[in-house]
Amino acid sequence: MGLNKMRNLLIKPYLQHQQQQLACNIKAFATVKTCRLLKSDCGYTAWKGIKNICTIKENYLQKGEQFHTKGINNKQENFNKIQMDPKLVPTIKLNSGYEMPVLGLGTYQLKKGKCENIVREAITNGYRHIDTAYLYDNESNIGKVLKECFDEKLVKREEIFLVTKLWSTFHEPQLVRRVCKKQMEALKVNYIDLYLMHSPISIKYVNDDDLKPHNMNNELQTSDVDFVDTYKAMEKLVEIGWVRSLGVSNFDIGQLERLLDNCSIKPVTNQVECHPGLNQRVLRDYARLNDIILTAYSPLGRPKSVIPCFYEERPLKAIAAKYNKTKCQIVLKYLIAIGTIPIPKTAHSKGKEAEMAVKHAIDVGYRHIDTAYFYENEAEVGKAIKDKICEGVVKREDIFLVTKLWNIHHEPKRVEGAFLKQLKTIGLDYIDLYLMHLPVGYKYVDEKTLLPKDQDDNLQLTDIDYLDTYKAMEELVKSGLVRSIGVSNFNSEQLQRILDHCRIKPVTNQVECSPALNQRKLTAFCKERDIVVTAYSPLGRPNLTEKTPEFYFSSKTQTLAEKYQKTPAQIILRYLVDIGTVPIPKSSNPKRIEENLNIFDFKFTANDIELMDTFNTGDRLVPFNLIKAQNHKYFPFHIEF
Repeated sequence: MGLNKMRNLLIKPYLQHQQQQLACNIKAFATVKTCRLLKSDCGYTAWKGIKNICTIKENYLQKGEQFHTKGINNKQENFNKIQMDPKLVPTIKLNSGYEMPVLGLGTYQLKKGKCENIVREAITNGYRHIDTAYLYDNESNIGKVLKECFDEKLVKREEIFLVTKLWSTFHEPQLVRRVCKKQMEALKVNYIDLYLMHSPISIKYVNDDDLKPHNMNNELQTSDVDFVDTYKAMEKLVEIGWVRSLGVSNFDIGQLERLLDNCSIKPVTNQVECHPGLNQRVLRDYARLNDIILTAYSPLGRPKSVIPCFYEERPLKAIAAKYNKTKCQIVLKYLIAIGTIPIPKTAHSKGKEAEMAVKHAIDVGYRHIDTAYFYENEAEVGKAIKDKICEGVVKREDIFLVTKLWNIHHEPKRVEGAFLKQLKTIGLDYIDLYLMHLPVGYKYVDEKTLLPKDQDDNLQLTDIDYLDTYKAMEELVKSGLVRSIGVSNFNSEQLQRILDHCRIKPVTNQVECSPALNQRKLTAFCKERDIVVTAYSPLGRPNLTEKTPEFYFSSKTQTLAEKYQKTPAQIILRYLVDIGTVPIPKSSNPKRIEENLNIFDFKFTANDIELMDTFNTGDRLVPFNLIKAQNHKYFPFHIEF
């Protein structure tokens, strides 16, 4: 698409280099936000944990046992990727004679391109134990990656320990062989290392695609197929060489005992939920006595839930501090040390996801890219931009790049050094817009400690005046390395204080803004002062329940979507543009990236805007846990706007 055709979609910074005061005339929105595209989940840090915390003394396992509670509310932490030699990863010998790596990659809920990116990166970084299932609906994606890795000689077939599972709708013995063959074809392998029965409970078979059939009363239709009969059919798969080892999942002791009394081939593992909040001590002891390994799914807690209580226990924090490891690494080491094989699942691919998202965004017309030091993806964002410049898709002057000064760098003497590091990481000659991420400063410990905490796990804040920080940012404009400066998460009083003392006016204030928090008063305040409001989280936070936020699923939004033949997301983004903000939705999904841009071929009426205004409650969807000390003098959300 030519630059002229993009004119209405581009951010046009009006730069007056001879003057100290800059203004940013933002005409419309064409932005991709990269927050959360790079925070790699615990899976990628696990290898580092295995290698470097193997010296944890056994007496700390006693402290680990103290974390056992009945609560099973869970969440995964985000950590950096580490490349690991797979030869250094221990294996355990199964009762079948085969060896299984003591740590695996779980792939539940990983779909399509995201699944392929993560599995490839996992293999590249040392993973050799891959866990999937018919239910996960990603076997063909994993098979594609495996074949590519085999063809590229990145890894040999015999080096991969591949686990998949027989789903509950296929428990009838006559279905077992057919579905196993179908799974092997999807995975593009001629044998499966470990084949599990996903559950002892059988579900009525309707067809291969209906995995959870319900009756007219919306009740799951189970069946009475005996899991022993199913298992005996699975044993035949070992006899013909399609499967090397058999196992089960979600079995209790009574079911295991009955299976052992009737089987010809002993199961090598029982895959169950296991973490410090549910450490399965009794089941572990029974399995050990019968030479069965316990494989632990959800070892770090279930995703998309609240933080599990064991993460906040002092013993876990003490051990993590002692070994200079994350709590995630300590939990994984604990689970291995008590005899289980954890298979943490990750939903984020470090690097590739952000890079590919930005490249696709540029390809379809985005020119405004938003990142930050805190997002830990500036290198990948920079690479994507440079690659597209080299390909001739865009010129540097076509891209409006935004990044942010993080809170640990608020001391005026640190501002220039922090910025130069960011500029070097990004690999470009200048930054279009540099924001102060928050008005509250954090104590500086080192460059990697982004959330410094004391021994009681309290965030360590400082009293550095954000005005002094801003004045140091003004010097960056003078140097020519930054074209415009702005702020983020500032209230109206803080903005006015900046305006009363600055030499270079902030061009924008980036704040949470959605139909639930439409920031009308703050937007009016900013407009009077020639400051643009940039709206982050315009569609609500990710990982919320399927019926929240209300404004997304409401019949009101649906009515407008039908009226304009648009999606609810497009309706919301158009509303935010029409009330004078610049929304910056985050997405790594190529289809949604394109969809979010396609909002400029219609415009709301006054009645439409009035209808969308009814969603405004003033409630924040973003849990502002980056500032836990709400009595701090610069906490921005004590006043209305």
